[in-house]
Amino acid sequence: MEDLSGLKKLLTLLLPKLMAGGATEYGQTGTMYMKQLCRLIDKAIYEYEMTREQFNKDALDTQTLYMFGIMNHLENSVNATQRALRYLARIKADKNCLSVPRLQTRLIEAESDEIINFRNSIEHFDERIQAEKGPILLVVDSAGNKATLGESELNIAGQSRILKKLHTLVMGLIT
Repeated sequence: MEDLSGLKKLLTLLLPKLMAGGATEYGQTGTMYMKQLCRLIDKAIYEYEMTREQFNKDALDTQTLYMFGIMNHLENSVNATQRALRYLARIKADKNCLSVPRLQTRLIEAESDEIINFRNSIEHFDERIQAEKGPILLVVDSAGNKATLGESELNIAGQSRILKKLHTLVMGLIT
């Protein structure tokens, strides 16, 4: 799992700009979207880092890891990432908001299906239990490369890439 701990907290960069009145280009709705987008990206990165730390701390010599600590943090990270993607889509669609770089957004969108599908599997976990379909635990392989939940898979390096791309995109919008 890649270390993302060096990424700056977006909300701590955005808030001083807002307080100084330097974010007028966002518009009123855009400002509200940006606050949430920054908060969610920060949260997704934090939870990703907690997943990585828990994984490194609890790694066993078995082929597959089933730790609930990893499951909790990964679930939170995936959920926050998917919510951040929704806010990005809202900003992009709102003509009164700030303009977002089209190429960067498309690159993020091209990789986001796996995150969205995995998040949906997490959200409908109860249905899987009720139907008694296959494994009912989120499983991370022993190398920390892939998470599996039923038929859904998450390439953890792909999640890391999306988080970095979201972070870079929003850093460009803030500075």
